[in-house]
Amino acid sequence: MDYGMTYYQDRTAISTFQSEYATRSPSNVALGQNDRKLTGFTLKPVVTSTSQPAYHTRKTISIKPMMEGCSAKTDIVFLKTHKCGSSTVQNILFRYGDKYNLTFATPKTQFVNNMGWPNYFDKRFLLEVPWNRYNIFAFHTKFKYKSISSIMSRDSVYITILRDPVNQFESVFSYYRIDKMYKIQADDISQALRVFISNPLRFYEKTPIVLAKNPMLFDLGMEISAFDKKERVLEKIRELNSTFDFVMIAEQMDQSLILLRHLLCWDLDDVIYFSLNARLSSERRGTVTQLMANRTRNWNAGDVILYDHFYELFQRRVLEFGKAKMADEVKKLKQKKFDLYKYCVNATAINLLTNQTFLSPGIDINSFLVNKYAQNNSTCVRLTQLELSYTEIIRDKLLQNINTYNSNNRHHVTHDNTTHFDFQNNTVQ
Repeated sequence: MDYGMTYYQDRTAISTFQSEYATRSPSNVALGQNDRKLTGFTLKPVVTSTSQPAYHTRKTISIKPMMEGCSAKTDIVFLKTHKCGSSTVQNILFRYGDKYNLTFATPKTQFVNNMGWPNYFDKRFLLEVPWNRYNIFAFHTKFKYKSISSIMSRDSVYITILRDPVNQFESVFSYYRIDKMYKIQADDISQALRVFISNPLRFYEKTPIVLAKNPMLFDLGMEISAFDKKERVLEKIRELNSTFDFVMIAEQMDQSLILLRHLLCWDLDDVIYFSLNARLSSERRGTVTQLMANRTRNWNAGDVILYDHFYELFQRRVLEFGKAKMADEVKKLKQKKFDLYKYCVNATAINLLTNQTFLSPGIDINSFLVNKYAQNNSTCVRLTQLELSYTEIIRDKLLQNINTYNSNNRHHVTHDNTTHFDFQNNTVQ
């Protein structure tokens, strides 16, 4: 079945695009999947001009159990979204590409783990390779299909991950200390969030800080000026639905990775993970009241519609895949994770090697101490590798490959001191 033009929305969320921000009824703010009551309606396709669209229209890929003998997909675009578990998924892609010596689209600047975010992706942020082909794109950037697709193969698989907007916004607000940016006076972050969300326009109208509203839509390429325009939001979701082959759900990470491995024709071992860049349990604020959740969903109404659509699509894909088979594979994945964790990890530590990841003042995250007998085990080391340090490993390896490529090819320096290669014929132009 092609779900390409069908959107499953919470009608109450759509009403928040009206000029007044009505308080949603308590029955509509529950976060559990059993309480998520969605009603369906169909959007008419947007009638566009004859000009080339800015995104690639593809049929929704059906994710079914992989066929024996299928070929693994190695050309992947993963759009990282903030505080959605994206560092964990990135680590999976890093390990796979590292293992098979794939070419990563890597930031040009050392000790940087984004591609120009909060700007749209541009080649000026990229460490370019002379063979002009990249396999994996897996860094933060503001999504723009036309720019990213210009460096990736046409058959690249596009994936991203979303998280419940209430949980994600609380995490973004706390982790990046948005309260400090707005100079909110409060005893703690929870109180600061309560102050902000009680009247967000008071702060946002003066200074529309990035990630302070609809952070997932922003990461996925939407302009801040369009956040409160219902039709623009729905058109953006239509575009994303046509561009991305698979959208994972953070609350169902294991199920997401099972579907991902079948989409990519990967082994189960390829998607084993430890949760990286996660706040300590004590840092996860449990004081988001129902009223705060109401207001958070109203304030981030665009993200609510985005999440609800892809959440519903995700559930349909799980059903199509087969609930029994899904349960069996999730069980196997959990067991593999448990066994590896027991073998690899001696203990968790707070803020270990903080230079290896972005860390806001006052925020603590879990890191892993590897057992001494496992410190030479590449799987253990890479599973626990933090983002910045792994990025530098990938960049160093890429620079070595570039140097090797250049040394193995004849080169000619032109009058403007640039080197030109005909990569197809391996000759100088």
